[in-house]
This record gives sequence, C-alpha cells and structure tokens, in this order.
Amino acid sequence: MNLALSMFISCLSCLFLACFSNIEKIDNELRKEINMERKVLAFYYTWYGVPQVSGRWYHWEEGGHSPNDVNEDGYPDFGTTNHPSHGPYDSNDPYAIRRHLKWCEEAGIDGLIATWWGQGQYHDKALKVVLNEAEKSPVKITVYYEIVPANGLNGVVDDFKYILKNYGKHPGFFTVDSRPVIFVYGRAMGQLNKDQWAEVLKQVKAEYDAIFIADTDSTELISLFDGGHTYNPVGLVVQQVDMDQYYQKFVEKCRSVGKIACATVIPGYDDSNIGRKHITVANRRGGELYKSLWAKAEKSDPDWILITSFNEWHEGSEIEPSIEHGKLYLTLTRQLAFGFKHK
Repeated sequence: MNLALSMFISCLSCLFLACFSNIEKIDNELRKEINMERKVLAFYYTWYGVPQVSGRWYHWEEGGHSPNDVNEDGYPDFGTTNHPSHGPYDSNDPYAIRRHLKWCEEAGIDGLIATWWGQGQYHDKALKVVLNEAEKSPVKITVYYEIVPANGLNGVVDDFKYILKNYGKHPGFFTVDSRPVIFVYGRAMGQLNKDQWAEVLKQVKAEYDAIFIADTDSTELISLFDGGHTYNPVGLVVQQVDMDQYYQKFVEKCRSVGKIACATVIPGYDDSNIGRKHITVANRRGGELYKSLWAKAEKSDPDWILITSFNEWHEGSEIEPSIEHGKLYLTLTRQLAFGFKHK
C-alpha cells in the first residue's frame, strides 16, 4: 500500500469515526428527550350533563337509568357503580371543573386526558370550558382521540389539525417542551392500518410539531408514534397476569424504539350497573389493588404513569371522591405520585 493510499484511508477512517460519533451523540440526545421529567396523568370524561346547566341529563342515565328516581339504596338512579360525593355535575360547569382541577393538583396529577369524539360535539364544547379553567391551574389538559370519522384517514388528519389549531397553543393544553400531546385510543388505532397511520402522522407533523401517544402493544405502531400506552389493564388484572412482567415488557418495547413509555394503573373496575351482557369486576380491595399496581408500574421505570380513571363513573374506575370511598384514592394518589416523581 503506497503512502498516498494509506493517508486517504486514514482520512476516511477519521471521517467515519466523526460521523459515527455525531450519530451516537444525536441518539443520546433523543434518549434524554424521551427520559423527560416524570409525569402522572389521568383519563378524564367530559360527557356529563345535568338539566340545570345543559337542559337535560347527559350520561348519568347510562344503561337505561333514571337520575330523577331514587334506587333501593336511597341514591339517585345513576348509571354508575359508585356515587359522586358532591352529587352529579355538568362537564360545562366551570365550578365543577375548578373543583376537579384542585383535587388533581392536590393529588399530584399533572394532566388530564379528556375524551374527544369529534368536532363540535358535546365533549368538544366542554373541552373549551376545561381548557379555560386549566389555564389558571398547574394541571393541564390533552385529548383522548376516541374514534375515526366516516371519511377515514382524511377525517383523522382534519381532526388532528382542528385540535392542534384550536387548542394546541392554549395555555391550558398539556405540552412537553412546548409540543402539544395527543393520546389515541385503541378503537381508533384499529380503524386504520399501519400505512394509513403513517400517512396521517406525516401530513399532520408537516404542519404541527406535536407528540402522539398510541394505545397499542404493537412495536411497529409504537415506532410510528411518539410513545405507547394501554388504556385499561383490567383484563390482565382479572386474568391474574403477572403485572410486574407485563409493565416491564411494555416499557422495554417502547424504549427499544426510542419512544415515550407509559404504564397504566387502575384503582378497581366494575361495569355491572350499566346493562352490559358480559360484566367485568376487579375488586378494589380497600386500595390494595391500586397500591399494588402502582408499585409494579413504578418498578418498570416508565416515563409517565397514567390512571384509569379520574371520573369514568360508569365502569367504576374513578378516583374522584365518592360516597362509597371518600377521598381515599386521591390521598393514595398523592402519596404514590410523590414517590414516583421523586424516586
């Protein structure tokens, strides 16, 4: 090998090492972005209404119930498992929203993931009220994109752009490094295929620097999005799946493709009072189920812990204060969230 050739190869080697070093540096920076400050968020439902505010009952009558009547236990006949300690409320009532945000702040919850079903619908209108109240609170709001509209891919693109245009820069919206965050529910995930979701994200991200977290355990889909989560692990709980192992594998799956990893916990679950043919019940065991799932989720070292739910009263998964449980689950959440964030 002559001297000129040797010097040429040496220069190429140096150039390659420099490029490799830059790639490794970029990769480490991405990891730092993913390993962001730990957060606790809870799923939140803005579908409730009472006649005094919205002109009629919304959702409290779920499963054929009649809130104007009294049941055999002496409570209003709600389509719920437990009963709100402050009575039924309206998701458009600023006073009720302020109370919820105050409770969340006290419990160490950083954000609420609000159900969202379409432009101009009841939940969309209530979202505006919630965001305006969240502007004055440290607790911020994002949306849970529940369902793909009839026009499919184009409809999702339009919905995401609508959300980001109208709410993404609102001071009450949940962001990471000024980037608005949107969660996508499993039903919606299943209504488009992988290629369609890739196209949706491509079109939306060409205009908006947003973060999308998918409800899926598919590594392929998680790799398309910015993170993964599970809405509700109740099926795993009642099947007595090893939750230590489940959380660990899910977090590792997200990390393997460099994405945000979420672990979801529940206080319990009981959908036996809303007329479902097949009911599911996960006993709260006086808070022991909640504490156990938190410990196992925290052990897996996720970026965020999600709570199902703050106020899904129909399925009995709420941590909002109730006549039956008082403030037990807010108290537990405060203790557990503090431990998670300061570990």
